Amino acid sequence: MPKPTDEKMDLGESHEGDGRLLDDLRVVLDRQAARQSPPDQRTEARKPATWRFAHYEVRKLLGEGGMARVYEAMDTVNGTAVALKILRKELWTSADIRARFEEEARSMSRIEHANVVRVY
Repeated sequence: MPKPTDEKMDLGESHEGDGRLLDDLRVVLDRQAARQSPPDQRTEARKPATWRFAHYEVRKLLGEGGMARVYEAMDTVNGTAVALKILRKELWTSADIRARFEEEARSMSRIEHANVVRVY
């Protein structure tokens, strides 16, 4: 496996005919460079503040689906980092949806495996 290098290379010359791949690579490299750049004041101003849900300090959204959103959070009781899945607000009023959500949590909490996230 080749070692990483700081040398610049002309991607256009070294991989002729691979235009889409090169475009995708440039997008990835641009995104990586943007992440490594120091944040400006506008970026900092848009950062959402943390908020609380029960005894959790919710830090940021990790992902979402049709039924719920998953957040990075901190359990303030024992100080551990957790992923917190919260049912979407618009679905709270549906007893059927809430029951499905709770059953999913109960089912997942019974699974113990090294490759499966532990649910409490």
